[in-house]
Order: sequence, then C-alpha cells, then structure tokens
Amino acid sequence: MGMSKTFKQIKQPNKLSKEIEKQIEDSIRNKILLPGDELPSENELCDIFGVSRTALREAIHMLGTRGLVTSKRGKKTVINEYHEVLNISPIQFYLECNLSDKLIQDWINIRVSLEPTLARLAALNRTDDDLKILKKIINNLELKKNINNGKLLATLDKNFHSCIAAATQNPIIPLIMKPIYDMMPTIKSIIIKRVRHAKHANTEHWKIYKCIANRDADGAFLNMVEHMTSAAKHVYETRI
Repeated sequence: MGMSKTFKQIKQPNKLSKEIEKQIEDSIRNKILLPGDELPSENELCDIFGVSRTALREAIHMLGTRGLVTSKRGKKTVINEYHEVLNISPIQFYLECNLSDKLIQDWINIRVSLEPTLARLAALNRTDDDLKILKKIINNLELKKNINNGKLLATLDKNFHSCIAAATQNPIIPLIMKPIYDMMPTIKSIIIKRVRHAKHANTEHWKIYKCIANRDADGAFLNMVEHMTSAAKHVYETRI
C-alpha cells in the first residue's frame, strides 16, 4: 500500500491524535484508502507517524466513532463503506445535544422552506416504486393498532418525508435532509404527546401522495405548504 509514502511523520507535540486522524481521513476523502482496505498494523503505523501507541489508538478510536473505520481487537483496522459514514451525522449530534424550544422551531422552519419544493420535484420525477412505498407508509399510519403508538407513528412520518426526498431522484437531497429527518421521531413524539389534535396529518399525507401520483407538481407543492404550516403550528404550540 506504501503507507510510509502516504502519511508523514508528525513533528508538533500537541494534538498528535488529531493530526493522525486528519491524515487518515484525508486519505479516505482522496480515495487513496478505499472501502475494504486495511490499515497497516499498529506497530507499523506508530513507526510511519512517529508517534506513541496512545496517540495512535486515540486517533483510530475517533475515526471509529465517526463511522470512517472499523477496528476489532486483534485484527487490523478496515476502511468502512461510504454509506456507513452517513450513519453518524455531526448535524444530528448537534441537534440532539442542543434540543430546546428554539432549536425545534428552527428545525421546523427549515422544513417549511424546503419541503414544498421537494414535493414538487418528487411529483415530476417519482417512479412507480416510490409511489408503492409512499402508499404503504400512509396505509400503515392509518392502521388501528398503530394509532396509539407515538414512536411508530413518528418513524412512519419520518419515512414518508424521507421517501419524498428520495423520489426527487437527486441523490444529494436525501444526504442533506437525513439529519433533519433523523430528528423527526424525537420531536414528533413530543408533539403527539402534547398536541392531541394533530391527527388530521394523515389526510394531508393522502393529498400530497395523490398529487405526486398524478404528477401534479403545483398541487404537491401547495399541499406540502399546508402540511408544513400545520406542523409548524403544532411545534409553536408545544413546549418541551
């Protein structure tokens, strides 16, 4: 692999682990290290970087917590598939650590701004498979056994909006929206508990679905505006 040519010895005494982490991350970003590649052994890496095992292990641990690598005891560290990295989002981490009324209001305001346009794009670009998934989600939202399961309803709602993002056929949109949607179960559960008259939302889901099914871009946009207006009202009525 020629890691001794890829990585450079680290001279500064402070933050050694951060510098190791940065060099390995840069190699992953620049596709010098590819998913499935193994890093050299711990001893080799210590020699290459000119650092102690403590600094190296701290760097590998941080890369692991971010989903960039997998390191098992007694085995070499392996570069993860890129999609695994997306499972740990610094944006979601920030949102969860700073959850408050103000943050939830900021969160819904972003959705109010973006989601009508996503619904429009989904109506123009959706596939038949997208429609099947959307319809199944809405049907599950109406099942009597699910009505009183706040956590499940919140997850289904997240899946509905995530599917619309995917139906735009723009692969960047789901990546951008993922940390926002990943907060939906947490926030939606709070709203369902506090705002009992939020049950009409599935009627709004059906309206959006029908417009997307009919490739009615303007209708999808306007019905998503209505849906997001309702969601924002519920958020502003809720205090956590």
